[in-house]
Amino acid sequence: MVDAFTEKDDKKADAEQDEAAIAEARREAEERRKEKHRKMEEEREKMRQDIRDKVFFEVAIYCVVHLWK
Repeated sequence: MVDAFTEKDDKKADAEQDEAAIAEARREAEERRKEKHRKMEEEREKMRQDIRDKVFFEVAIYCVVHLWK
């Protein structure tokens, strides 16, 4: 009878450890996902800025060539 209680307690403790490990793995996966998306957005913003700079440069050149005659 005593063995049945300790066996249940052991199973319950194992299940709690498993749940904790699963929760930790999910948290780590979520952190990796957020970091991945942060880096992707950073790269996108760099591309956007490059485009803005290029357009500004082309407009400035156009103005110099065509409007300052």
